[in-house]
Amino acid sequence: MEKPVANKVVFNKRLCWDYDIKEDDLKQEDVLILYISKVLSHGTLRDVQGIPVELVLTYLPRLYLPRQIRRFWEWHLGISRDSEGNP
Repeated sequence: MEKPVANKVVFNKRLCWDYDIKEDDLKQEDVLILYISKVLSHGTLRDVQGIPVELVLTYLPRLYLPRQIRRFWEWHLGISRDSEGNP
């Protein structure tokens, strides 16, 4: 599967107040994962709309999300869990 392109992300510097991240840094996969995690945890509707759903689906297993937030996004994206709670 081809990786989604990070240059489709609308960058909001306000979400990265605790890191020195610039839009160009999103080309690095670890920075992109951190940024998507911040958007899904703390972003506004506009911030979320700035992340292509393909990126969220690709990186969801690797995102740094509190359990309740992760479960919300799994539910919202239609990702079901097995009887042991695994996606």
